[in-house]
Amino acid sequence: MLHSIRPFDHLPFTVFLGLYFLDFLHETAQGFCMGRRKGSVNKVDVANLPRGVTYLRDGRARPWMVRHRSLPAETFATPEGAVARKMELIALERTQGIEALTYSREIHADVISAREVLPEGVSHLRAAEFWRAHHAAVELPLAQAVNQFVDLRRSQSIRPGGWTRHTKDLKSRLGRFALAFAERPMPDITGESILQWLAGLTDDHTGAALSARSVANYRSALENFFNFAARRKWVAASPMTGVIQEDLPTVRRSKKHPLTVCQARQLLEVIAREAPRYLMHFALRLYLGIRTEESQRFRWEWIQREQGRIIMPGWFLREDGATIDQGSKTGDDWSISDVAPAFWGIYDATPRPTSGDVPAPANNIWHGYARPQGNRQPIPSLKRLVMHEIGLETWPHNATRDTFCTLHISAYGSPERTALVLKHRNSQTLWQSYLGQLVPEAEAVAFFED
Repeated sequence: MLHSIRPFDHLPFTVFLGLYFLDFLHETAQGFCMGRRKGSVNKVDVANLPRGVTYLRDGRARPWMVRHRSLPAETFATPEGAVARKMELIALERTQGIEALTYSREIHADVISAREVLPEGVSHLRAAEFWRAHHAAVELPLAQAVNQFVDLRRSQSIRPGGWTRHTKDLKSRLGRFALAFAERPMPDITGESILQWLAGLTDDHTGAALSARSVANYRSALENFFNFAARRKWVAASPMTGVIQEDLPTVRRSKKHPLTVCQARQLLEVIAREAPRYLMHFALRLYLGIRTEESQRFRWEWIQREQGRIIMPGWFLREDGATIDQGSKTGDDWSISDVAPAFWGIYDATPRPTSGDVPAPANNIWHGYARPQGNRQPIPSLKRLVMHEIGLETWPHNATRDTFCTLHISAYGSPERTALVLKHRNSQTLWQSYLGQLVPEAEAVAFFED
């Protein structure tokens, strides 16, 4: 009997009552079928067994079987035991309902153990709902999930193999994260643990802490990945909702280092004298603000003199008819009709084919090789020559694009106009970045229009 069990405040009273009746009804049913009379036991009439009680004629030790609704079948050694169990189940269903049939002592023990863990006032339903909200329906190892995400992004690229700077960056950053969290199931990765990992990132070679910009890039990659994982039901919710940029090192606006008008003119003069085949390459960068990587794959047919414009497709087909390459950095088609007269002057004076790549200095030409290796002879650095001629000790990062932005805003006083050439979405960013670098309007206008 369960007379010693006391009801718990957080257990439904009907559940407790059902447990209490399990033994009581069992004894009652046994007394009903096996009532003692002067020390003897009433035998069950095996010819009139209750429905659901059957005798198995296969010689087993427990041949009397009890079935009740969808419960697993039970067997007994005697007909009295079988009938008693059947009557017990019938009585329990009548008093407590069908649900009470599946409530066992094992379930009761589990409920008691759970009550010892749960805080006071938290029901089993709330605990179950919390668990379900934080555990995905599909369990997937982190490394496998990262590979599937990167593979999908590669498949969305039209470049052969799908490897672009973006997909390579995702593989590198997410691969490092997967190594660090390899032993943890994805649902157990919390925003706090990600925040701590981001704060502790260091350079693999120097051991120094990563820059705020690099940490922000890691955060962006993780946010993209976990949003994707949540959509795929690999995690119930993205842990990145609790990892915001304000909790990480501040990404300060990088200082711009544009060339002066005089230095920009000298740069073009040095190239025209020492390496004239690259003059159009640098004209694209200084007069139109085209990025270095974009200018390295720029083609003559994109310069449309008759229409007075420059175009750059997002993607284009190489001469072999099979290789697809990226044009603009964003992969979007781009057209510039606001082309400086000075650019057209250089273009008109330059011998050129009708199609093909605009010549750009390769790394060994721009950076040079100071020491011979094997059959390779030393190559003087074009960059060092330019730096010496225009009076620079170091070559500023993004020098030509920063120069274009500074001089174009100085010349025309319209960041909206400059943003349209650069294909920037927000002209306000240009004001904030270049306002302190502006030069006299007349000097800037002369650079573009003379």
